[in-house]
Amino acid sequence: MTANARPAPAPPVLIAAAGGLAYVASKLHFAASGELGIAGFYAMPEAQAAFGDATAAQLGNAAIGLVAVLVVLALLRPPRHRLARLALLAANWAGALMIGAGVVGFILRAAGATSSVDWAPTGWQAWATLAVGAAWVAGWLTALLVKR
Repeated sequence: MTANARPAPAPPVLIAAAGGLAYVASKLHFAASGELGIAGFYAMPEAQAAFGDATAAQLGNAAIGLVAVLVVLALLRPPRHRLARLALLAANWAGALMIGAGVVGFILRAAGATSSVDWAPTGWQAWATLAVGAAWVAGWLTALLVKR
């Protein structure tokens, strides 16, 4: 953000927020069924059995996703105080890079480039999830990088 704290452009912020909400919805769906995974990437039965309380884990993931949505939406009304703006930017960069790393990891799994025994990609759902994840990250990075 610039020194005068102009807001990020709305379209990329809203794309990033929509991607985050899709993640939250997926996690709530899995929490309701007591399963690990994300749409298109389901935990193998051995991993599911060894994990423990999948519902609590998925609810925690949904909560973290909701925080990510709020953090990215805060770019629409950045704080005026310099340190608060820097903290907001740091949180957004950290979130975008972590989600981006996760998307890359799942792309590698779906493409068979890694030998993941815990997560099995399942057909078109895996690629649809990855497309949403890529849009989430692209929107987030665009919101951070575009000149304002």
